[in-house]
Amino acid sequence: MSQLVGLLSRKGEDVVGSLLGILYQTRLQSDAYGIATLDGAEHSSRPFEFSTLSSNVALGHRLIRAHSTDNSQPLLDGYRAVAFIGRLWDTPEPSCFAAANILRRGIDEGFEELFTEHDGFWAAAIAEKNTIMCARDIIGLVPLYYGRNDELACISTNCSTIAYITIRS
Repeated sequence: MSQLVGLLSRKGEDVVGSLLGILYQTRLQSDAYGIATLDGAEHSSRPFEFSTLSSNVALGHRLIRAHSTDNSQPLLDGYRAVAFIGRLWDTPEPSCFAAANILRRGIDEGFEELFTEHDGFWAAAIAEKNTIMCARDIIGLVPLYYGRNDELACISTNCSTIAYITIRS
């Protein structure tokens, strides 16, 4: 399964280096890696060794392609970054693009639409200025973990990520 990670510095410091370390930590073969801040997005078929991005809030994605429509993420959408893992069964376009278009309508309205009008299993995150908002499908087939310490707040679809950066959940 792909991995979604969001980091927010509670002290306003850069989190991109920590995010790169998290994405690099796994030894599973991945098809693509991506990171996004509010200022840009970078994608690669190999783990990142460095990034030109810098921000106190960032999303990361490690893709393990299970279907031909699975795409590298996060996506940059104007003033925010969006990442989505899972499937929406009732949309003609790839799930990550469909979810990004739904969430573009507004966070509250977008998440409500995902919950009430679409069939599927998923976890999604949106990074905006000093904020990460996240949600998962009602049943929770795609896990979503949260943890924080004095320096960082973290969301992830992988519980070992929380332990990796020594955050108590």
